[in-house]
Amino acid sequence: MKRLLSLTTVTLFSLMMVNPVFAEGSKGGFFSGLNSLLDDVNEATSEIEKTSKKINDTTSNIKAASQRVEGTAKNVKAVAKGEELLAIEETQTEASQ
Repeated sequence: MKRLLSLTTVTLFSLMMVNPVFAEGSKGGFFSGLNSLLDDVNEATSEIEKTSKKINDTTSNIKAASQRVEGTAKNVKAVAKGEELLAIEETQTEASQ
């Protein structure tokens, strides 16, 4: 009797591995659950890749904006320096007259 029970258990387990219908009846069985899980993992991976691309794009935009700000700051400094030189020149002109 024990041997028959053991043989039946091994047979049923083997059938579940080969044919998923034996695992959970008409629901699709063990392999269907794995396929569903794999689909979920693939979907999550896709979402992660999209989010990563958005982060990379945002980082690139921030770097470009930072470079524009630095360029503007250099222009402002150059204009200020030019105005300072002009003021010195005007002062020297007034002093020489």
